[in-house]
Amino acid sequence: MSIPLLRYGFFAVSLCLSLCTSAQRPELDSQAAVQDFVHTAIATDQASGKLMELAANIAAHGSLTVVFTIGQKGEVETVFVEEYTIAEIPVRNQLKDYLKSMRFAFKLPKGKHFTFTEIITLN
Repeated sequence: MSIPLLRYGFFAVSLCLSLCTSAQRPELDSQAAVQDFVHTAIATDQASGKLMELAANIAAHGSLTVVFTIGQKGEVETVFVEEYTIAEIPVRNQLKDYLKSMRFAFKLPKGKHFTFTEIITLN
């Protein structure tokens, strides 16, 4: 291979990487927008994602009323289970740990954190 061909290949790869990584996550600045985004993401995850798989694997049936705190980069900072109908403590803990590990595809303005309640029902 010649040097110009290697340079062209390297340029093409680096251009592709920069374009792929330059996609920005939307910035949400209201609690209502964040809550709607999280509600939709959790509903989608319940229907066809990892939350559905986890609930099926651990045979979780019931509901959790969860207080979320969402931080700057769309990560879940805290999860507090306010009410529940799932009797088994290990099952509740696994669900809580999964919810705590979630990260959403948005960002918040610097220094902002939003706290809200979400009801999650598993069948």
